[in-house]
Amino acid sequence: MLYRSGEPQKIEYEANRLAAEIVMPTKLVEKELDEDFNGVVTEATIEALANRFEVSKAAMEIKLSNFAPA
Repeated sequence: MLYRSGEPQKIEYEANRLAAEIVMPTKLVEKELDEDFNGVVTEATIEALANRFEVSKAAMEIKLSNFAPA
């Protein structure tokens, strides 16, 4: 029943979102992006922030894609 309801996907999505927020807090990522990169997202920005937060470039790219352009 749980599988057919789509709940596992919702639960997994929420778990991933929570994990990302713990590892890459939105306010801290925004602060770093604004202060050190003037809010400009480039491949170099993604790589630098990924290294700072010790996450993959893909994870940081997803995080940054959720930010509205300045």
